Amino acid sequence: MKIKRILCFTSAAALLAFNGLSVHADSEAAVSPETVSAAESSSAQAEDENRDRENFHRSGAWGYTVLDDNTAAVSKYYGKDRHPVIPDTIEGYTVTAISGGWYLSGGKPVLYGNIHGLSYTDDGMVDDSQVYSPFSGNTKIEQVTVPDTVKQIGAIAFQGCTALTEVKLGSGVEFIGNNCFEGCTALEGIDIPVSCTYIDQKAFKDCTSLYSVSMPNLHMEHSVFTGCTSLGDFSLPEGMTDLPPYTFSGCTGLVSVNFPEGLVTIGDNAFSGCTSLKAIELPNTVTAIYNEAFMGCSSLTDAKLAKLDTLGSRAFADCGFTDLTVPDSLVRIGENAFGKTADGAEIKGFTLHCTEYSAAKSYAENNGIAVKTEEASAVEEDESTEDTAAIQIAPNIAPDKLFKIIIGVIAAVAAAVLIAIILIVVNHKTGKGKKEEDEYIDYDDDDYEFVKNSDLNFTNSESAETSDEKE
Repeated sequence: MKIKRILCFTSAAALLAFNGLSVHADSEAAVSPETVSAAESSSAQAEDENRDRENFHRSGAWGYTVLDDNTAAVSKYYGKDRHPVIPDTIEGYTVTAISGGWYLSGGKPVLYGNIHGLSYTDDGMVDDSQVYSPFSGNTKIEQVTVPDTVKQIGAIAFQGCTALTEVKLGSGVEFIGNNCFEGCTALEGIDIPVSCTYIDQKAFKDCTSLYSVSMPNLHMEHSVFTGCTSLGDFSLPEGMTDLPPYTFSGCTGLVSVNFPEGLVTIGDNAFSGCTSLKAIELPNTVTAIYNEAFMGCSSLTDAKLAKLDTLGSRAFADCGFTDLTVPDSLVRIGENAFGKTADGAEIKGFTLHCTEYSAAKSYAENNGIAVKTEEASAVEEDESTEDTAAIQIAPNIAPDKLFKIIIGVIAAVAAAVLIAIILIVVNHKTGKGKKEEDEYIDYDDDDYEFVKNSDLNFTNSESAETSDEKE
């Protein structure tokens, strides 16, 4: 009996020892390279957060962060002034930036990226339990002045400032971050300085009171002015070559746009839903209009497309056209590009005007669109008008005077021909006498005869023999 108990105890101990070894082996196997990499990444992020916490300071109404180049970025506004003026220096540091979104970690602010959905306290100040940016969501400020020293304005810096009516940007601003002024529904105008070279996506999205924009040629990302329903007229800057997608999508108050010479492409949905846009005139440099660029522009009834060669799908779907003239250069046409609704239904009364052997005619016939063919000169109306004007002859001269002028021209031409004939005859006779005179050599000496030049055509050997005989 004792032996059995000993054997059972020994077996149980061995089993436990084996299981322990297995668990230890599994634990070692669970530490994969991915786990190590994640741990290292987390450690690096923690170091960045610690650095940002250490670099964050407060001076009066301003919270700021010391940047790597020993300048400062405004990171928080503690004041209650409705017209804050951002300082150009804080405690000896030159202010060169307005931070993007940031959040609190351990009671200290940490710089972050693109954050949305922020909440604020009753007095308009930031709720420290939320992620926020210096001014984002502040419903009290009405005017902000940015100093000339600031080069960058970060993402969502002024997002949701619904009372903000004016922003005075300094002359040094180079970069405006994404969603920077999104939802600033009281903002009426913005003057972007010539120093600015980049505006990120949705920077002025849903600024529903914005009606005046001045901007230099710069790079824009998509949707910069989407939903700006008060924009009425807009002049794209000289030098712009590509209009990004969704730039003016949903700008229902937009009536006219000035397209600069040199513009090449118009991006997807660039003007989709611009229900007040009535006419467009594209320069000869525009070669491509991409998908749904003018879709839903229900008031658009006139379009001059110049040298266009590409028209994307639904580019003019649901527009107000009853007639559309396209150039011979148009060779690539997308689905339901014109004469159709967005879902492909026919627009009654629509007629396409193009030339007989054009790609547009084939497209129209294949898609059940009424088409009227015209001479190339009629399609290229502007060019033909210029050519006709160039070759018109005295369009305002009376017929009787014109007849007299024609008779006079004919008489003058006849006289010129007669004079030319007389001169030819005289020259011919004069030339003949000169030739006969040249055929003789007069040595003006009695010892020599008058001989013709032809009699002097001897060879070198004959000349030598004659010379010997004389000797």
